[in-house]
Amino acid sequence: MDDQQERIDKETEKGLKTELEKDQDTELLNNQEEDDKTGWRTNLKEALDWVIHIVAAIVIAMLIVKFVAQVTVVVGTSMMPTLQDGNRLMMDKLTFRFREFERGDIIVVEAEEELRNSGHEGAQSPLIKRVIGVAGDRVRVEDGLVYVNDEAIQEDYIYGDTTYGDYPEVLVPENNIYVMGDNRTRGGSIDSRILGTFDDNKVIGRVVFRLFPLNQLGGLRR
Repeated sequence: MDDQQERIDKETEKGLKTELEKDQDTELLNNQEEDDKTGWRTNLKEALDWVIHIVAAIVIAMLIVKFVAQVTVVVGTSMMPTLQDGNRLMMDKLTFRFREFERGDIIVVEAEEELRNSGHEGAQSPLIKRVIGVAGDRVRVEDGLVYVNDEAIQEDYIYGDTTYGDYPEVLVPENNIYVMGDNRTRGGSIDSRILGTFDDNKVIGRVVFRLFPLNQLGGLRR
C-alpha cells in the first residue's frame, strides 16, 4: 500500500515538474517572441531615422542649390583671360537680391530668349559676363574704348588690346544691366552689344569664387 502511494506521489511530482517545465518553456518562447518584436521595432526605428536624415539632407541640399549657392562651369572663351573654358566657379544666388549690382560684378544670366531673338540659338545659355553698366548708365563703344556716362573706363582685365567694333550709346533702363565678356576680340563674346540689356530678374547669381583649377583657387578680380 505504501509502495503504491509512493509511486502515485512520484508520478504526481513528475507530472507537476513536466507541467512546470512546459510553463517555463512557454514563458521562454513568449519572451523570445517579445524580444524579436522589440528588436524588429528597434531596427525599423533606426531605418526610419536613417531615411528621415537622408531625405532631410537631400531637401537641404536642394534648397541650397536653388536659393543660396551653386557650382557652375565656364563653357567657352568669352570671359578670357579672367575665366577659362572648364573653370568651376561658386555662384552666390542669395545676397545679390538684397543689393544693387555694381560695375565689375561677374554674373550668370539667363539669355535663351535674347539669343533666339538675335539669331544665336546655338549659343550657350546661361551666360557668364561682367557688369559694365547699371540702371541709368549710358554705355557706348567707340574707337576701341568702352564709355560709361561719357567716361572711358579702365579695363586691364580684357583680352585684346582694345574692344572690337563701334556700338551706339545705350541708356540702361531701370532694373536692367549692361554686360560684356572680357574677351574683346572680334567675335569673342556675345553680350549686351548684340543682345541688349538684361532685366535683373534674369540674373541667376553672382560669381564669387573659383574652385577649379586648384592653382587658381580663390576670389575673382572686379
